[in-house]
Amino acid sequence: MPLWVMVDEYNHDILEASAYFEPDARIGAFSPSFHKKIMFAFTAVVRTGQSKAIPRAD
Repeated sequence: MPLWVMVDEYNHDILEASAYFEPDARIGAFSPSFHKKIMFAFTAVVRTGQSKAIPRAD
């Protein structure tokens, strides 16, 4: 099954009004080395001005 991470988009949500936030939910986590790779790629995209906020306040 193909999986991917979008590094040119990010969710924009207001935490206090979020329908997606469940304080006790366990959603998993990336390994520290994979997280570092994603953050490096995301930071590069943000610095070029190519990132896009996706509104999640629906």
